[in-house]
Amino acid sequence: MDGEEQNRTHLKKVPAKLDLESDADYALSNSDSPGTTTSSQPLIYHDKLESPPFTPDSPPSGCYRLKRYYARTLAGILVPLAVTCFWLAISSNLLRERDIAAYGSEHEILIYYAWFILAVFGLGLSQYGLAGVEVAMLQHPFWQARNTMVILMHSGYSWAGPAGWLRYISRVITGKHTATHRLWNLLASISLIGSIAIPLSGMSMELAGGYVGTAEHPLVSGRNWENFNSRDTGQTASRGGNAWSTAAPVTVPGIGILYTPPHVNRDDYPQFAQLPNSLPVQEGIPEFFMTAQSATPVNGIAWGLRLKYKCSVVKSASEFKILARKPSLDSVSKELGAVGRSPSFEGNGTIFALSPSPWGRSINIWGYGRIGIDLNGASIYDGSEAPAFDEEDIQYANVLEYAMWQMRFDPAYADLIKHPQFDKLEQTMADMYQPFTLGSNGTMKVQVDRSFFGENEQGTITSIPSKPPISIADPIGVRCSHTSVLGTAKLDARTSTYTDFKQSPSPPFNAAEIESPALRFGHTAAQILAGEYFQIFNALMSAPPEVVSNSVYYRRWVQPTALVEAIMRAYAMDALQLMYDGIYSTEPGASFIAKNLTSSRPGKVLERGRFNPSIPGTLFVIWSMSSAIIGITYGFRRRWSETLDGYSLFRFGVDLAPHMRHHSELPVADELDKCTKLKELPGLIGDSCPDRDIGHITLVPKQNVAKRDKMYW
Repeated sequence: MDGEEQNRTHLKKVPAKLDLESDADYALSNSDSPGTTTSSQPLIYHDKLESPPFTPDSPPSGCYRLKRYYARTLAGILVPLAVTCFWLAISSNLLRERDIAAYGSEHEILIYYAWFILAVFGLGLSQYGLAGVEVAMLQHPFWQARNTMVILMHSGYSWAGPAGWLRYISRVITGKHTATHRLWNLLASISLIGSIAIPLSGMSMELAGGYVGTAEHPLVSGRNWENFNSRDTGQTASRGGNAWSTAAPVTVPGIGILYTPPHVNRDDYPQFAQLPNSLPVQEGIPEFFMTAQSATPVNGIAWGLRLKYKCSVVKSASEFKILARKPSLDSVSKELGAVGRSPSFEGNGTIFALSPSPWGRSINIWGYGRIGIDLNGASIYDGSEAPAFDEEDIQYANVLEYAMWQMRFDPAYADLIKHPQFDKLEQTMADMYQPFTLGSNGTMKVQVDRSFFGENEQGTITSIPSKPPISIADPIGVRCSHTSVLGTAKLDARTSTYTDFKQSPSPPFNAAEIESPALRFGHTAAQILAGEYFQIFNALMSAPPEVVSNSVYYRRWVQPTALVEAIMRAYAMDALQLMYDGIYSTEPGASFIAKNLTSSRPGKVLERGRFNPSIPGTLFVIWSMSSAIIGITYGFRRRWSETLDGYSLFRFGVDLAPHMRHHSELPVADELDKCTKLKELPGLIGDSCPDRDIGHITLVPKQNVAKRDKMYW
């Protein structure tokens, strides 16, 4: 027999009744007893087998081709992507920065629980898919296990759970060999990332008390287009003035939401940090929308007042355009409106002055103020108002200017004053005309330039204390711009924003029933500010003056910043009177059903938790993309088994039995890495018969890669 013939194997039939004692091909070890079969005995020797006969028409009995497992692979690809997309949808739509109103959908509580169900099952299905991809990758030379020990580390999907991870970490810490390879590390990393992302997602969102939308129409309080002008003459000024002088709150009635454009970051403004919102009194808001208010957040189309206002301290009289900076010598009329207005101003300006202060209020300070307002057209909402809300339209905004002069006098009973300190006036206008001067010898009373005052201001001049002043302060000034338009806008209760504003026609006015229409925003504010000097201290809720015997002692001037706040409060009262008549609650008599709005009710909504949703979102993207990439790359390849299950390992063990049966380390009950023989055995799952027509899948050297179109037994 030639060499080729000698190397061929011949099929040896196994007897129907296996006689291990008499059959010389199945030798017993020293530890075996007759009639006993042990796992160390090789059931089949490959070198004594011959490939079954094969014809192209019919595969031999017991042979098979490598198969593709589509369902498991698709699960490993699509499920992680679905979980990730679901989380991204939740975080981008439901976990955005909400307004303090916490408005959401009634389905958010269901989405909350559905997420955890999907995430938990999604992680399991992801590992289900990875278990299949694992087999295909173990057939690839790059991902093959280095040896049989590494293959055994893959058993039981140790890479998919805490037991395998902790074992790996403990062996790294103790300096022991991990007995893993790049594929195990990759699969463990993917599973670990997904397992970390799920609890992090739970800490990135939470259920909180809020409001959920309903289909009902809300009961709202406030003015609407039909009744905006139906009010008593002077009502806004009288009611607003009383509220301003007593430092009444500037909050919105009902739930109290001021709506802003989407580009306004509401977190930058403290008045939006709680409900009800309050109108700005220290710094302006780019713009906002006031509409009738309900007890809960509302959605839909609403009619209301779009406005903005802001004020700043004037450092030079040249910033004034309306107020006269010096006496008008050539004015024909000597009324305040003529002498107080700048000769160069050509607009529709109105001049107000502070009312004379009662002499008995104080004898240590005195003040005079002049207010100029330009309404840039009519003083009512007749449709001519320009929506000057952009910087390029600032020239169309209405303007309010305020100049103030103050003097200080010796107090009565100076020796009884406990705190005689007096503050220093900051940010004055040194270039503004000063109509008050000291007497020539320093002991005379205040000298007044009467040409600076209107002939109807005699009461103001006589209210000046007839005693020498301690000091006459430089004037201070404030300049404000404001604009307002009536119209409709689309409200978003979730973010407390409005969009799609459309200016409406002038509200109806019947002269036979109503004496005069409502004044445009800003005019009432100027009237409110025209009270007497000491009301400013009350409007700011300043500390009261010190009582000294039968007099009082003020320890501070009206500072420019305080004057800004007083004016802003007057603006706020003007707006609250225009839209709500100064009412701070939803009263039945002043309420109506808003047919264009939908209401809400208390309920549970999703809110951000302690972690930013982008943190688990990033982990989910890494997890799903990694699963998808290896699934698409390797998952659809033909492989010998669906997973690396126990039966597969049993088959490999049978094939390796001749190499292990006499190894002394095998029976030792110790850790896997103690058996050094396992490190000597191959780790690639490939073809042990690469040169034959019918191969055999088992653990082979690196070069014996299984062919996808070959038959195996």
